[in-house]
This record gives sequence, structure tokens and C-alpha cells, in this order.
Amino acid sequence: MQNVLNKIFIIVFLALPVIVFSQAPKFQLFPECGYSFNFLNKDIYSGKPLNKSLQLGGGLRIKLGKKLSIGIEAQQNKFNVEQAITSTYSTITGQDPNALKSFNQSTVLNGLLGLYYNKSNKRRSNLFEVGLAGGLQQLQIGKSALAFHNPYQLGALDTVYKQGEAKKTSPIAQFSLANTIFIKKSIGIRIAIKLQYAPNLYEATYREIKQSNTNYSFEEFCKTKSITQTTYNPISIIPSIGIVIPIGIKHTQKIDNPKKDDNKKKRKINCFGLKWNNTTKQDKCLEDDKLKFTISMASGLTNIIRYEVYLAPVSDLSNKTLLFNLPYPSTTFNINSLVLEIGKEYMVIVKLVYSNENYNCTQLAGPVKRCNKPCLNKTNDLPTSNGSKEN
Repeated sequence: MQNVLNKIFIIVFLALPVIVFSQAPKFQLFPECGYSFNFLNKDIYSGKPLNKSLQLGGGLRIKLGKKLSIGIEAQQNKFNVEQAITSTYSTITGQDPNALKSFNQSTVLNGLLGLYYNKSNKRRSNLFEVGLAGGLQQLQIGKSALAFHNPYQLGALDTVYKQGEAKKTSPIAQFSLANTIFIKKSIGIRIAIKLQYAPNLYEATYREIKQSNTNYSFEEFCKTKSITQTTYNPISIIPSIGIVIPIGIKHTQKIDNPKKDDNKKKRKINCFGLKWNNTTKQDKCLEDDKLKFTISMASGLTNIIRYEVYLAPVSDLSNKTLLFNLPYPSTTFNINSLVLEIGKEYMVIVKLVYSNENYNCTQLAGPVKRCNKPCLNKTNDLPTSNGSKEN
């Protein structure tokens, strides 16, 4: 298993320069630490059937598309069953101050390859991930034993628990949920929870007792059975926290908010022209039954969704009302003058909407006020094929 993990890391780090210096690098590296909560066999470890241990590890992600990525992970944790065993047999060994206790650490090594679904917010400052992974687990069992001096056997040692050294390898499956908050364009905080299943088998010999809190006498305990059982600890839950390091210029730019100066340049280049065709002279009211506008487009525009046409009072431009949407590319449109309240001045606001909101831009026309003419056309404007409106 150790050789397998070494080979995985060699492949990854050989591929790292290719990933980092490619035209569109989308690569994340994250070290992390957490606690592994492992559910033990209640028949053997009835005193403390939940074992916990510190787990260290890390991984990487390589994006396949907008919402999918692949990745590898390597994990290690070391645990000891001493507390689980001593808690189970405390009523017996507690009566012998010279009880023999010998416990050695066991080590778990995991190597995983997975597929992950990603979703980020509009600002690319938060990244949610859900994934399924599979791989191999190597379980290195440390030698452990617990024995007491039995007065009914002239003080001879009576073993209540024993497990020998062993090295076992099994497949492992992992389901994970993670959320990364990017605090800067070059670093993020990753919080995750993982559910693992690995049926790793090992042998243990133990004295069968029904309940760990039962006050057995030496005589009663000597009548219990000694059982050798092949067992395993298949399910683990691991909450973890780590640091995410994104590598690649384009990827980090998406995470960070665009600079205001860059936005102004983009808007200036990619914004449209808006002409009010039947504009009124200063301090004059509108006598026509509709306002007529022409849109002139800049070249090289892509990813445009629509135009939004608003009307707002001059005294409060933030209090705008959406009149209608225009499909792109529209070149003309009309507004029925009856939507203007007599005695008020208005501004016409047209917003060009991109798929990336950072490119959106707005143009204004006005001010305009309607003349008090009762015979203005009261029919609704109908859209034409080019997005204009006519009587």
C-alpha cells in the first residue's frame, strides 16, 4: 500500500508542471487535518465502541469542466485500542494493580481517486463540493495484550485480550461534502466531512462478557469463554479542516473580484449607443404619442442576453420601473407616452445584460415630460421582429 501511495504522488508531482503552465490551469492543492471516528465491534469493545484518532492528509483537484473535477487524496491516522480494552475489562483488571498492559499503535493509510461535483457562487468566493471516491486502505495492526494475575491459578497470568501484528489491505469507498471559503485569491479555508467504508479484517482473542459495567468476581470471570474472532472496523466518519491553494492565473482571477478600473474599461469598450430620435427641446414637453429610440452596437460583443428598458423619475433615479425586455440584437424600440404621468419628468434607462454581470452597462436618455394632450394614441405598442414597438 505504501508503494501504491508513493507511485500516486510521483505521478501527480510529475504532472504538476504541465497542469500549472497549461493555457487554462484549474488546479487546487489542499493539506488538511481532522478526527476519524471509527465504530468498533460492540462484542469485543463494549466498554468504548467508538474510537477516535487524529487524521492527517491532503489531496488535489483538477477541473474537467465547469462543475466536474477529478482528484486524489492520501490520508494517514494512528490509533490505539487501549482505552476501549481497559474500559471493557476495568472491573477485572482493576482488582489487580500489577495487571499486564501492552498496547501498540495501529496505522491506517488511505489512497483515493474520485469524481467531484462543484458549485460556486457568482463572486467565486465560495466553492461547494460533493464527491465519490474509491481506492485502497492499508491497516497495520499493532500488537496489543491485556492480562491479570489470577488468584485461582496461583497468580498465573490470565489473558483477557490479545491481538497480534498484522498488515491488511482492502478496498475503500468514500462519500464527502466540502465547502471552501476563499479569503484571498491565493488561499481558502476548506471544511469537509467524509464517510468511509473499508472492510479491513484482523483477528483478536478476547474474553466474552455481556456488559462492561457488570461487577464480575474472579470466579465468575474465569467461567467466561475465550473467543478468537475475525473482525473489522468498516465505518468511519471524519470531519476535517484544511487550506486550499489554487494554482493557475485564470483560476485565481475568477475567484477574486474584478478590479473596478478593469470593469470601467470593459464597459466603455463593450457598451452600446442609445439615441432618442424624437427628443424634445429643453423645457419642452413631448407631444408625440410615443418615444422613439435607436440602439447602435459596438463590435465584438458576445454572451449578451437581453436589453432591459426602465423608466425612472428624474428626482429619484434609483426608483426605476421595468417596462419591458428586448431580445438581442434589437435596433429600435418605442415607449407609449401614456406611461408618463403628467407633471413629472422622467429618464429612460436601458441596461445591456451579459451572462457575466461584471460586463453589464447602462445608458440613459432624457429628461422627458408628457404634454397634457387628451387625444394621444391610447393603443398599446406591439413589438416588431427587430424588437421595436409600433402602433
